[in-house]
Formats: sequence, structure tokens, C-alpha cells
Amino acid sequence: METVDLLTAITNFGNELPGIYELLKFLTYAVALWYIAHGVLGMIENSKNPGNGRSGSGFGILLVGALLLNFDNTMSVIFSSMSGHDGVSSMPGAGAASAIGYVPSGGVNFSAAIVAVMKFITVVGVFSAFKGFMLWKRASEGHHSAGGGEDHVWQGMTHIFFGALCINITETAQMFRSTITGL
Repeated sequence: METVDLLTAITNFGNELPGIYELLKFLTYAVALWYIAHGVLGMIENSKNPGNGRSGSGFGILLVGALLLNFDNTMSVIFSSMSGHDGVSSMPGAGAASAIGYVPSGGVNFSAAIVAVMKFITVVGVFSAFKGFMLWKRASEGHHSAGGGEDHVWQGMTHIFFGALCINITETAQMFRSTITGL
């Protein structure tokens, strides 16, 4: 039985993440098309029966679907709006470890493991942003919690903003590094 050290295991895990990332983006597009169809059909229904009291069937769902359909650009624009830097909305490359100022020294090079962790953070960012858009959809449908304590709009915005930061982890790490070190 072959033994695998932690560094190799993390690196191997990171090598599998681009496929998961692409699958998540495909699922995001499929949900987006569903929401767009649902929004258009809801607006048609509301125009046929005005004042039917049916909430959440229309423009809000259509808007969330459109933002999801253009997911990469949406995340890049949100990141650019928050940071002033261009967002990339893609998996970190081999040179991503330099974003945190890592310079290999000694016998072990952790660059591949750092890139793998950054890829994992990118996938977590896709999940977070997707959840934020789902919260916005719930808000557009008029859902409220029983106690009234949940605000789906602000929760969704928080998930989307932090998702954009995670998706653009290389640029985010460079921003934090330059803030702390001045480099």
C-alpha cells in the first residue's frame, strides 16, 4: 500500500477542483435558464390576471436568472466594484502562491498545496454566491421567516460579496498583502 503525505493529498485534491468548478458553473447556468423561464411565465400570468395576489412571479426572478446566466461577468463586476481591481472569475493558476508572498525555501515547496487551497476557496465562493442569489430569489417571491428576523436581501448580498472575494481569491490575497505590507 502506497503512503501519501498530506502535501501530495492536498495537491491531488486541488487538481480535481477545476472539474467541480466547471460542473458548478454549468448547474448555475441551468438554474438561470429555469429562473428566466419562470420569471417570463410569471409576468405573462400576471398580465393575464392582474391583481391576482400572486407574489414573486415576475421581474425579480427574471433578474436573478439573468445575473446567474452571466455568472462569471457578474462576479467580476461585483469584485471590481468592491476592490477597484479587475476580477477574473476563474480558477487560480500555478503562480497563485506568489499572491500571498510565498517564496519557497528549504527542502519543501508548498506552492502546489497553496494553489490547491486557493482553488478550494474559489469553489466555496461559487457556492456562497449561488446561495446569495437563491436568497435574493426567495426575497423576490415574498418569503419571510416566521419570526421576521431574517432579511433575505442583506443575507444574499453578504453571500454574493464574499463569494466574489473568494472566487477572485488570488486578487483578494494580493489586495490584503499590499494593504498589510505596502508592497
